[in-house]
Amino acid sequence: MEQKPTYTCIIIDDEPIAIRVIQSYLEKLDEFNVVGTFTNALDALKVFHTQAIDLLFLDIQMPGINGMEFFRSVNQPPKVKVKSARK
Repeated sequence: MEQKPTYTCIIIDDEPIAIRVIQSYLEKLDEFNVVGTFTNALDALKVFHTQAIDLLFLDIQMPGINGMEFFRSVNQPPKVKVKSARK
């Protein structure tokens, strides 16, 4: 049987409930390995210095550095799934 690829992921969102929802969905899928969750984008930056990230789940509207500013600051950024606020 062929093995599915595994994607190393992190989740960055200033809303803990959003992190829990995304993480709970990903835990049901064997292809995704969440190696970190962060409510602050600057804390997440440290992960990029220690390991390769394939996929980033990112909130756009966060205090301090917003999601797009964070994404632009990462050398060789991974694929990204963004979350924006609904009004």
